[in-house]
Amino acid sequence: MRSSATISGPLFLRSFVQFAGRKQSFKYEKIILVGGLFVVKLIESSQRHWYFSSRRTVMQIRSALMAAVYQKHLRLSSLGRQRYATGEIVNYLAVVRGCISF
Repeated sequence: MRSSATISGPLFLRSFVQFAGRKQSFKYEKIILVGGLFVVKLIESSQRHWYFSSRRTVMQIRSALMAAVYQKHLRLSSLGRQRYATGEIVNYLAVVRGCISF
């Protein structure tokens, strides 16, 4: 659907420009061209909105997982902290950030 909307937009614009240069046209041609262009742009806009929403959701999930790993590190006992170096915890956070991407 996105591909057809992307292809149709310039075609509608070209048809509209050609319509403006002609003397004769059928009765509802202008309304059809403007309506078609509106529908195509509405489809493209909804796709962009979905893409933005999904990116935001992925970022929230990634942040929640990173916070959970960090909170777990803060709750470790002193013996557990000796077993895991700070660099290892940072590597865990980097793995979480790298694995969940969009």
